[in-house]
Amino acid sequence: MMTNVMLGSYPDLFNAGAASSGVPFGCFRSPTGAIRAWSDQCANGTLVMTGEQWGNQVRAAFPGYTGRRPRMQLWHGTGDDTLNYQNFIEETKEWTDVFGISQCATAAKENDPDLLYT
Repeated sequence: MMTNVMLGSYPDLFNAGAASSGVPFGCFRSPTGAIRAWSDQCANGTLVMTGEQWGNQVRAAFPGYTGRRPRMQLWHGTGDDTLNYQNFIEETKEWTDVFGISQCATAAKENDPDLLYT
């Protein structure tokens, strides 16, 4: 979860990050702005917002930052009993908004590994 926090808060210090079974940046923030120790709403995947709403939280973490954002890789299994898979969808909406890219794939590759894949 901290990958989202670190890349959102300090985009000037990181080149890239990979979040595994995380939650979107700002998901654990309370309405008053305080950070909570745990949020069932966030963990259970019931905190659903638009990509722009999520992205605005990232941008607000470093107001005025105009530099390049760190690349982000997101991973989340569907069998996670602690953090609902919906968080992967929310993270995807968030970071595609931050990067200004579409959530729709522009290409797909058949799952046919190349000769040297293992």
